[in-house]
Amino acid sequence: MKILIIFLLILFSSSLALSSFAQDDEYRGTQKFLKSVGVEYDQEGKGFDIKYVLEGQLHNFILVDSFSNSVTFEYDSKGIEEDVLIIYLPNELIEEPIGVYVNGELERDSIRSIVGNITRMIIALYEDSKTITIVGTNVIAKEQSFEGEDQNGESKEIKTLYNVGAKYGGEGFEVDYILSTELDSEVKISPEDNTITFTIKGIIIENEELVFLALPEDLINEPILVEVDGVKEPESVRSIRGEVAKMTIPLKPGAKEISIKGVSVIPEFGVIAPLVLVISIISIIILTSAKKMPRFYLR
Repeated sequence: MKILIIFLLILFSSSLALSSFAQDDEYRGTQKFLKSVGVEYDQEGKGFDIKYVLEGQLHNFILVDSFSNSVTFEYDSKGIEEDVLIIYLPNELIEEPIGVYVNGELERDSIRSIVGNITRMIIALYEDSKTITIVGTNVIAKEQSFEGEDQNGESKEIKTLYNVGAKYGGEGFEVDYILSTELDSEVKISPEDNTITFTIKGIIIENEELVFLALPEDLINEPILVEVDGVKEPESVRSIRGEVAKMTIPLKPGAKEISIKGVSVIPEFGVIAPLVLVISIISIIILTSAKKMPRFYLR
């Protein structure tokens, strides 16, 4: 009930001052700061001071993951049963926050508002809440860093599929991903509808899990639609960095197939290559035969 009251106050009273929350009988959140967040990635070596309002406390240890484009905070409830986090995130740290995960589960009722280069997030928390992961379209990161954490902030091994699309010509491509189980090495590529389909070999046993995929541009260009087991997944997040599209896709228990549709896929070239080869062979045969034919001269 307390969380509902606070959310309604925030929604219908945009000019409400932060101090009024602290004075409210239902909510005793106070303004606090996280200092020098992302300092290890900031070229100026300063990081960011993040303002937030909370009854409980956020720890100063923050995980910034460039693979999943996420920032993870650790929460201490201080024994409070219901809490509301109001946090102000600079775009330089994380751009366009889209998904919020509390203890690894998608929090669909979080509220986002953007003013200038600051995004305000309002997130419901409970006594058993431990981690808060916010996924955006991009985060501050060292370009050479390629370490991954899952939505719980735990270190995860980055796995790789090799020679994806090799049967269409060339050596194929490497696709990096993060998932608790494995993806099948056989990746289906459909030039008819410009899709790539990945099959999950194991079983997703968590309530909800994220899979992170790094897709080379030459394999699939501009991914625009994601389906999980044939159902459109509106919560997927895409970001482009260089020649790689990074996809963050939520999966439910029992998920088996992930299909990604793009503007084009590698077979656009792969289909043409065999035709060119066939025409070349026929041309060689015709030329060779022509040289062997007897020549007649008119007198």
